Amino acid sequence: MGLGEERFRPVGTMSTGQKQRVKLAAALAHDPTLILLDEPTDGLDPVQRDDMLTLIRRVGHEFGMSILISSHLLDEVEKVCDSAVILADGRVAVSGSLDELRIRVGGWTVEVERGTTELVDSLRRAGVSASSDGSRVTIEGIATPEVLRDAVAHLGLALVRLERRRLSLEEVFLEAGVYG
Repeated sequence: MGLGEERFRPVGTMSTGQKQRVKLAAALAHDPTLILLDEPTDGLDPVQRDDMLTLIRRVGHEFGMSILISSHLLDEVEKVCDSAVILADGRVAVSGSLDELRIRVGGWTVEVERGTTELVDSLRRAGVSASSDGSRVTIEGIATPEVLRDAVAHLGLALVRLERRRLSLEEVFLEAGVYG
């Protein structure tokens, strides 16, 4: 747990980070198959937080234990978790591997040399949620780019880039409609 000689000190005299490590060690002592951690980095400074997250990931991967983390710090969840479940009003709003969530909810981004307004209008007429920002068009709600491809070809636009939109877990959370 990285406590070194500190492990011989009374727990009451330890720092918050050391106490968190002791608690994790106690949870691991019985070789469980599942560990539940509620806000495991609460009260830790940035260095202690990174150390704890590295330790949690290592325990999960090296010892083959399943670790369930409850946290509102989504950037931390992204650092250590392979999958996520986002709850809204006690129900599952969205769940899956982080890669699946980032892509499934994310949609597509396309860049064209000209004609973004025409492309957005065409996509909207086809029932696709689209918006533009300069030469980039963001498309949501389609799993495959065929509708987009057809619209670009029909308008005779020069395609510069087409890529899956990869969201952060926070963006997935917001786009899942948990609040609002």
